[in-house]
Amino acid sequence: MDVALTAYQARLAGDPTLASLISTFMSAPSVFIHSVPEGAALPLICITGPASDTPFDDKTSQGRELLLDFRVTTSKTGSTVIVDTIAERMRSLIHRSPVSVVGYTSLYEEAFGPILDDIDDAYSRIVTLRLVLGGAA
Repeated sequence: MDVALTAYQARLAGDPTLASLISTFMSAPSVFIHSVPEGAALPLICITGPASDTPFDDKTSQGRELLLDFRVTTSKTGSTVIVDTIAERMRSLIHRSPVSVVGYTSLYEEAFGPILDDIDDAYSRIVTLRLVLGGAA
């Protein structure tokens, strides 16, 4: 369901506050889908998923319930203030904030997290979005 990922990518990249907190890649805010290109600098955001894609149907239409992961990664500097600030801003932009997904109506958007996901040389936080779409005929 890349159309949903693309809609959220546009929302995050278009937010001036968030864009000022992350790096740029090819003159655009570093918000990527599925994978991070070689040479992209930290801090950045990568949206992946769906981690789950289950039916959400009713009598007359087919819907979907998706779980999407939004990961922010920053350099390890000795302080988690930057990664936590970016994660909270990202969460505020996706929680209960519908996006337009062609062929569907956004019924419900619920963000969970951020949760800690640090690696050896970087700080990382994950916000998971439960997105319920309805209305596909």
